[in-house]
Parts: sequence; structure tokens; C-alpha cells
Amino acid sequence: MKYNHDQSRHVLIPEESKLLQKISKKLELDFDTFTDLLSATTFGQMISRFVEFAKVNPEYLKEKLSSFN
Repeated sequence: MKYNHDQSRHVLIPEESKLLQKISKKLELDFDTFTDLLSATTFGQMISRFVEFAKVNPEYLKEKLSSFN
């Protein structure tokens, strides 16, 4: 089961994440800020964002999970 409520972001694979971490460090940018600028997200960031989104949008979650009843 996969729920990515924000389809506008590219979900990074581990190799991409490692490369972007190195680049953000060289640019002296916070990694989260850097991924935001690139419209990208790590898997962990995606989970955190989804949990926060689901908390304030319970109807979205209810709609997505209704098919499992």
C-alpha cells in the first residue's frame, strides 16, 4: 500500500539522497531546505509529511482506507 499525497515531489532513492546530502553540505544549505528547493523528498520525509497531512486532513485518509473495510 502506498500513499504519497504530494505527487509534485520526486521521491529520492538512497543514491540520490547521498549525492544531494554531499551537495547541500558543500553549498552550506540545510538538507531539508535543499530538497524542498528541488521538489524532492526522502522516504523518511515523505512519511513525516504524510503523517502531518493526515492529522489535519482526516477525510483524505478515511477515503483512502475505505476500500479496506
